[in-house]
Amino acid sequence: DWADDEVTRNLPTDAPVLGILHTITGGSHAHRGFMKYAANRGWRSCVLNRRGHSGMTLKIVPRFSIMGNVDDTVMMVDRMRKHYPNNFIGLAGISAGSGQVVSYIGREGDQVKVDAAASLCPAWDISVSFAHLQRKYPWLDGYITRGIQNHYLKPRRNQPALQAMSQTVEKAWKARNLGEWMEYSAPLAGCSDLNHFYRENNPMQFFQGNKIPCLVLNALDDFLCLKENIRYDVKDQVMN
Repeated sequence: DWADDEVTRNLPTDAPVLGILHTITGGSHAHRGFMKYAANRGWRSCVLNRRGHSGMTLKIVPRFSIMGNVDDTVMMVDRMRKHYPNNFIGLAGISAGSGQVVSYIGREGDQVKVDAAASLCPAWDISVSFAHLQRKYPWLDGYITRGIQNHYLKPRRNQPALQAMSQTVEKAWKARNLGEWMEYSAPLAGCSDLNHFYRENNPMQFFQGNKIPCLVLNALDDFLCLKENIRYDVKDQVMN
């Protein structure tokens, strides 16, 4: 979804381009303020929607998850580069989108078609980070889990696709925290079990393949992506 406000329409053709990867249940509507700010700073922007977001119907299951799908990101970035073949393109992932940014630039390595990236308020290693959240703020963990269930599983438009995996959907409704959601819904992401889900979707599986500059930004008082998750050793393993 491309920004289409007056400021954006008046940007020069060679303006830098920003691709925004949205939050866990977010979409283009939720990031209008970010897009407006980007335009005022001289950037053309768009939101790279994950499956089932921004009002889109889930048409096929499995192959969707809270962490996104790198193949989809590759396709969307290719489309951005086709529109703006010579412009500087950057990606900014926010919260859950921050993990998808790292997975994309790491998995694709030299093949990425962007010039730089920013991973904003990441959860880092998802195999342990949500356990920290569950221990420290169980009420928040449960609140987010219910939001995810309502986002993906409740809309009437998604039911035809979800009926193909009705037993998995029924189990996913029973998840009480993010750890259980990832375990119970793993088949909806095309994974056989939780460990398979981590291998396919944990950004820490991919970060070492990154070949472009990536700024990682966390707040020490973030109540969702906790400071205990931060991997200070990563900067010594990857030059970018």
